[in-house]
Amino acid sequence: MLFESEAGPRQRHELAGRFRVFGYSAAAHAFVVGGFFGAGRSVLLEELWLVDERSGSLRRSRYDRGLRAGSAVLSPDGQYLALVAGPRSARDRLGLWVYSVFHDALFRLGEPPAPPPVQFACGRARPSRWQNIAREGYAELEPEILSFQAPARLRASYGRDTCRERARSRRTRDWDLARLHEPWIDPRARGAKQPAAGAKSAPRSRSTQR
Repeated sequence: MLFESEAGPRQRHELAGRFRVFGYSAAAHAFVVGGFFGAGRSVLLEELWLVDERSGSLRRSRYDRGLRAGSAVLSPDGQYLALVAGPRSARDRLGLWVYSVFHDALFRLGEPPAPPPVQFACGRARPSRWQNIAREGYAELEPEILSFQAPARLRASYGRDTCRERARSRRTRDWDLARLHEPWIDPRARGAKQPAAGAKSAPRSRSTQR
């Protein structure tokens, strides 16, 4: 990757793997770059790098401390990255997380929305859920399932989805991410208490049914 800095010569950063520039964060004055690793369909987002727009310096984010993601969405202003992710060592702890680019901090919001339908994956009535992202790989969620309604407001949609189709009856949850104020959560910490969505230590969420 080649980046130009405002206050110095060009800097070349050579990184092994597949990389994607998610976008630019004006608050952090940095570009958010994701590193994808794996083979075949089993490719996951395992690294997040921040490239300073002024110096061109490259640094790893705190996201790299044990998480890997099966889906990610960046907010319009580049301040937050919503992730369906879990610790590399535990397949049953997948959750909906948000990474604050400016604070270099990570928060767990709650349960993730279901993955996109896959026609050949299973029977029509079988519930759709994230089971083994190491096998299923990275997938883009539909905007109506996970998206930012405003720079700091995240919305997720839930329903009785199956592997072949989304449910018509849905429930949505909204989070005001501007209320995030807890320290970064280390997903590898055993017995670490995770703040629940809506609790005092987590951003408030609002649910609606339709």
